[in-house]
Amino acid sequence: MSANDHIRPVRAALVILALQSHLAFSAVEFLSGGYAAQCAQAASAEGDLKRLPATGSNLGLSVIEICTRAIQGWDRDIEGVAESFNNRGVLYFSSADYIHALEDFESAVRKNPSLGQAHLNRGYALSALQRWQESIDAINTGISLTDEDAKAFYVRGIAHEELGNVRQAYLDYQRAANIDPEWSEPREALARFSIRQD
Repeated sequence: MSANDHIRPVRAALVILALQSHLAFSAVEFLSGGYAAQCAQAASAEGDLKRLPATGSNLGLSVIEICTRAIQGWDRDIEGVAESFNNRGVLYFSSADYIHALEDFESAVRKNPSLGQAHLNRGYALSALQRWQESIDAINTGISLTDEDAKAFYVRGIAHEELGNVRQAYLDYQRAANIDPEWSEPREALARFSIRQD
């Protein structure tokens, strides 16, 4: 593609269902036991309590309560509390509570600014709230701190497209499709564009 090529979207798209189904599993795993590990496991299972082992420490507790206890239990361990905020935010996101998800992701990045996954998750929540430029800024930070993630480029592409940055949206969708060729949404997004050479 040359600099003179013009990219035109066939139609605009933002599919919140795609955000929910592909983005709500960006949890930070713990290998040890306790509430933090249970919170991470619940976040990885997207809040499915049936996949969380029922033990004496979590019987009768919602997964959000388990994560809250994990946050309260970290005391001065900044990295641990940041990861638990991130994981609770994933649970809020998976139940479409984007405001509380965003609050938790922001708490996570305040506690540990180098936690790249929390920056990405913050960007996803901002996109779900249609705060496009803030989403791009958060995702840019997350991309700089993590490995290449197709979801990050795909959501950044949505935000660029919503802001009218069509060329950058196309490039982001293309990058997402290259990173994860099996994921259909980036390819479907690319199919909406036509490239015209002058």
